Amino acid sequence: MSLGVVVGDLFASCEVGDLLASVGPRDKGGMARFTGKRRGEMAEAAFVAKALSLGFGVAKPWGDSDPFDFIVQAGGRLSKVQVKSAHCAYDAGAGP
Repeated sequence: MSLGVVVGDLFASCEVGDLLASVGPRDKGGMARFTGKRRGEMAEAAFVAKALSLGFGVAKPWGDSDPFDFIVQAGGRLSKVQVKSAHCAYDAGAGP
């Protein structure tokens, strides 16, 4: 699974498969069981790691009442970022 990150005109993606592979309880299809909230938290963590690795400054606003998750600094410009994640469960043996 990968996570896409868009800041202004920049798009980057990062793999979160290693993170998912290290978790405990699994459903009968072998997928890790996460709540939507937990998946969102994992996406935010992956975003921060990727943005920092690209050299961006990242700030997290206090609370969760704002319509954005992070403030990212690129050069002298600040951008608001809303992180979104998607989950697609499928049977690997079923084909497309």
